[in-house]
Amino acid sequence: MEMNSSEHSKSLSNRPAVPDIDENGKTNDKIVLDMRGHRCPIPMLAAKKALKTCAKRDLIELISTDPDSAKDIRLFAETAGVSLVSFSEENGIYRFCLRNSKT
Repeated sequence: MEMNSSEHSKSLSNRPAVPDIDENGKTNDKIVLDMRGHRCPIPMLAAKKALKTCAKRDLIELISTDPDSAKDIRLFAETAGVSLVSFSEENGIYRFCLRNSKT
């Protein structure tokens, strides 16, 4: 799928980034990391790398099938000073939404 320059094109997977509107009406990018099939620490390392390259307040959606990611990503968020906006699990698929809060 091609994206033109007016679309948000930050994505570290094959899926396009999705714009997110914050509480002030500002558009932020959502970076989707599809880490299904990878075991920790790979999903955590992918999130760490994405956080280094994304702008402050951008969202990262991490999708994983590793049950250990439930605790590993939460611990990573706490120690890295990253906001864990949401977490869900359905049918063995874990979804984390992290917000880059560092400058």
